[in-house]
Amino acid sequence: SDNNLYNLSGGSYTITVSDAMGCSIDSTFIVNETTPTLFEGMVEHVVCHGESNGSIDLTILEGSPNFIFEWDNGMTTEDLYDLSSGTYRVKITDGNGCSVYGSYDVQEPEELTASIFVEQPSSIENGNIDLSVHGGTLPYTYTWNTGDFSEDLYNISAGYYGATIIDNNGCEIFIDENVQNMN
Repeated sequence: SDNNLYNLSGGSYTITVSDAMGCSIDSTFIVNETTPTLFEGMVEHVVCHGESNGSIDLTILEGSPNFIFEWDNGMTTEDLYDLSSGTYRVKITDGNGCSVYGSYDVQEPEELTASIFVEQPSSIENGNIDLSVHGGTLPYTYTWNTGDFSEDLYNISAGYYGATIIDNNGCEIFIDENVQNMN
């Protein structure tokens, strides 16, 4: 028969062992109840596409002290910094040798890009610039070398036009165009 006991909760237990001759012995043992490791993680995502400024900040809420942290990227610290986008997994082992696992996705915005379409001015009619911006994090701000702050420019003459586009995270690109009169 199986003389083992499983799934015992914490507490004091007494066992009496008797042999065939009627001799017996009592023994008391204590099962310590362990506190499972509970934790949470806060992710800071990458600010601009292609950067490595994401982070994962773990907080242990409950558990037995002397934690060991093993991240799948080889790090052994509780928190991770200077991360690029990707999935990061952690194994946390407490002082009793019990392990729990976590997985975190660090994301990044789509690359901030811009393109210009120009309706060229002629000798009898001024032109227009249609600026298209994609990616990054909305909303965008526009600053043209002409002092304009709108996305598109209307009623323009020949000349040099440059725009700095900044998204809501402070990511920045510059685009420019030389506009010439059509004959």
